[in-house]
Amino acid sequence: MTKELAKLLKDAGFPQRKTEKGVMYVPTLYVLITGCGDHFWSLRRTPIGQWIATGRLTANGSQIPYYETIPYDKPDAAVAELFMSIKAHERAQADAEKEEQT
Repeated sequence: MTKELAKLLKDAGFPQRKTEKGVMYVPTLYVLITGCGDHFWSLRRTPIGQWIATGRLTANGSQIPYYETIPYDKPDAAVAELFMSIKAHERAQADAEKEEQT
């Protein structure tokens, strides 16, 4: 995983652990999958060797009950995108609920 992707994860709210000497925390694939929680659905390898992660993201009125990442060369990048999409989806749902209450 690149440092840029690790920073995007941090900015999206991925839980951080303390590291030595200020080095940015880079989560393992297991930690990324676990971080997606019940939204994680699958991680698969394409015939050309790229990786796609899929998660359940249902929204009110949505006809598509899942999210699929673009293909990545590394599996951790695919799951990182899924995590960031889950967080964006959760923020959007929370904002929609606030609007309904007002």
